[in-house]
Amino acid sequence: MITPIMYCFSFAMILLEEIDDKVARYFMIMPPGKSGYLLSRVGLPAVISLLFTPLLLLFFHISSMNTSALLSVSLLGATMAFIVALIIVSLSTNKLEGMAATKMVDVYITYLRKKVDENQPIKLIHTIRGIGYCMKVKE
Repeated sequence: MITPIMYCFSFAMILLEEIDDKVARYFMIMPPGKSGYLLSRVGLPAVISLLFTPLLLLFFHISSMNTSALLSVSLLGATMAFIVALIIVSLSTNKLEGMAATKMVDVYITYLRKKVDENQPIKLIHTIRGIGYCMKVKE
């Protein structure tokens, strides 16, 4: 479910760029206000990704899930992307810090691997390229 995360991440970077350029304060005084501005930069991309993720998966025949499972996964992906974008924006004061905040996931996974998998014959945390991480027993 990298599509919603990448889409929301790009809008979070746009938001941080507007904050860096001091343009965001002008957008915040427009009629929608600060909450409307933030919703358009973080919430709207999550909704758009919620709509387009099932379409992409169905169009390219990437998944063999049934429709209800596909919609559930899309909803979870959009929710996760919304949360990730909010975390990036809230932890960062500029675009450079936003890029560094995204590396926190890799740092935390490394920390978890040291705690969980170190000196164990069977590793639990696995990287799935292009998707993320999973916990399962591989023998």
